[in-house]
Parts: sequence; structure tokens; C-alpha cells
Amino acid sequence: MSLNQVMPWIRLACASAAALTMSSAALAGTAMVSQVGSLKKAENAIQTSTGRTFVSTDGALYEIQESSTGQRSSVALTPRFNTTSATACYFTGLTEYASTLYAVCAENTLMPSAPKHLLAMDLGQANAPLQEIAALHDSGFPNGLASDGAGHLYYANTTLLSPGAVWRITLSGRFGVAEEKEFYKFPFCTANGLKFSQGRLYVGANPPTFIGLSQILRYDVSASGLSNKAVIYGSWNVIDDFELVQGGLVVAEYLANKVTHVSESGQVLHSETSFSSPTSPHLVWDPVRAQSQLLVTEAGGNRATWLSTDWGLSPR
Repeated sequence: MSLNQVMPWIRLACASAAALTMSSAALAGTAMVSQVGSLKKAENAIQTSTGRTFVSTDGALYEIQESSTGQRSSVALTPRFNTTSATACYFTGLTEYASTLYAVCAENTLMPSAPKHLLAMDLGQANAPLQEIAALHDSGFPNGLASDGAGHLYYANTTLLSPGAVWRITLSGRFGVAEEKEFYKFPFCTANGLKFSQGRLYVGANPPTFIGLSQILRYDVSASGLSNKAVIYGSWNVIDDFELVQGGLVVAEYLANKVTHVSESGQVLHSETSFSSPTSPHLVWDPVRAQSQLLVTEAGGNRATWLSTDWGLSPR
């Protein structure tokens, strides 16, 4: 089957019978608060329960620091890998569990056999190192990362030209891994962003060629895997990572250079199109300005941008 024959089939591969919601976004205002640049292919971010903010990039994991006047800057962390051959790594997913920051990275995202790593840092200890706690064994590369709050981490295995999967890591304490296994394999799609909430896993799913309909899917989670798939939102603009908020989600639409606020039923509520290849949005708290802000990582701009909005966003 030629590529031209395959492409029309791939365009529909991730679609379902659910209709794509096409309602217009309500007019709403946003204002840029600050930006931090020189973050190569800024990928993901997290604000931890301790109030610290981290951004993953191609080559490093950065902590964002804010001065008493509200000025933000980045400081690269020095990861400790278990092998001396590991030097640079493409950091992707970030999550928190039990006062511990977890990060995944791949030494080469275009080489399926390249080494992948799971790293952890104690958020309750001053100057704690970012230390590798396990080598990951999948093909493709680990992308979105989520915690169920009960000792399991889930990561999206993103692949090119083949179906992806969700893998589950069972932790042994905070800094050990008891098991890593493929938890759910997609028949046609490749996984990207992940979020866990109230026994459900939300997954960003893209066609393996990243050409076609992308979707946010929601699954019930049990010990045996994922079930009861529901389609929350769809876009033709490649969905990257997303944030869960009360009543819905905020989604990074990579090709459209925008982030979109949608309801849990998929209705578009607000959008902002001032970004350069956005990869993830995050609702964060700014203690200096005493306001909630939307932090957006931008791979095209090699930066992180903080916005104030009147979208009425609140954390889920």
C-alpha cells in the first residue's frame, strides 16, 4: 500500500463516532505577565505542591525562580544518571507524588532504541539531587507523565508510524521501581499528554503520522487496564499536552499556535492564538502578584509564557 493510499485511512484512524464540537469560543481577554526564554524546545511544566515550578526541555530540566519583584529566571538542574555514558537528555513528562518530582527523558527521541530514564527529586529536602531511579524499556519515547496518587506512574509512549501505548510504573517506595509494563496499547493512535483525575486517565491521542484528527480521550482505570473510552475533544491541529481544570480542560494545539479552553463535553469556551508551537498549558499560582496564571510552554519560541486570563479557570 503506497503512502498516498495509506494517508486517507490514517486521517480517520483516531476518529470515533462522536461528533467534533465546533462551537465558537467566547470573547475573553488575556494579558502576558512574563516570559522566560532560552528554553530549547520547551516541552512541559509543573508547579509542585511546594510552590516550585519546573520546565522540561530538549537537553535539560529547569527550575523557574521568581524574585520578590516578580522577575522570573531559569536555573538548569544537573541530573545524575546511572550510566556515565548518559550526558544530554530530552526531558518530557513531569509529575509529582508523595512530595517527589518525577521526570522522564530520552537520549534521542528519533531513535527508538535510545536509552530512556526515569528520574526523581525529593521536594522536601533542600538541594536534593535529580537522580535516575530506573531505566525505561519501551521503544519509541516516553512523553506525558501522570501519577494516580497511589504509587503508580503512567507515561505515554509516543511512536512514529506505529501505534503508541500507555505504560504503567509501579513504584517501590519513592525512589525505586517494582514493575514497568505496557498497560494499554492503542490500535491506531499514538499517545501524547496524560492526566489522572478521580480514577480516570485522560490521554491525548494523535495519528501515528501526526496528520489527521487528534483527540483527548478519557478512560476508567482499573488494575487490568483502561476501559469505557469517552471522546472529550478533537482537533485537526495536533493536540500536545493539556491541563485539567474545573469543568473542563485547557489544550495546547500545536499546529494552530493556540491554547483552547473546552468544557468536559468538548464545547470550546475560550482560546488564545499568540503562541509559537505551544506544547503544554498549566494553571499556576503567582504568590508575588497573588493571582492565578496560565503557564504555556512553547517549543517554537524556546520559551515559557505566563498569562493572566479572565477565563474563570480554577484547579481540578
